[in-house]
Amino acid sequence: MAGDLVVSGALLTCAMGTAPQQATFIPVPNAPSIDGNAVGKVTDIAPGLNIPLFGTCNANPAVPKPCAPSIPSGQWIPGSTKLSIGGVMALDTGCKAICAQGGQISVSFCGQMRSKTS
Repeated sequence: MAGDLVVSGALLTCAMGTAPQQATFIPVPNAPSIDGNAVGKVTDIAPGLNIPLFGTCNANPAVPKPCAPSIPSGQWIPGSTKLSIGGVMALDTGCKAICAQGGQISVSFCGQMRSKTS
């Protein structure tokens, strides 16, 4: 299901990780941003850069290790139907990334700050 576009500062969680973390997307010239934050693309999956470490991985509790994402598909799925950036679908809150360790990475907060109006 499509949702809000995801920007730098979004909160990501991994079902196998112990700690949610913030996403980082590198600004691209002439690409859209929201409130000065770069909009993510489905190909923004670099571990430690776009997708942070999520604390400890619980995929195998007998062998504690860092929850370092490894995305064999090479992208978030399914991608936004609202926007593409340089021919690549933007990332929205309906996207998921499946880790090779068995975790599912999802967006719990899109990163967009909305002001309340009265």
